Amino acid sequence: MACINSITAASEQTPYLSIVLKLDLSMLNEVIQTQAPLK
Repeated sequence: MACINSITAASEQTPYLSIVLKLDLSMLNEVIQTQAPLK
């Protein structure tokens, strides 16, 4: 969760980067959901 906090802090400084990160996080979230049964 510390990772997400640092991303939020960075996004306040660079709006464009935050958009890219949100896209990456949403794609990563889809991957996590498809891999969830493996946990």
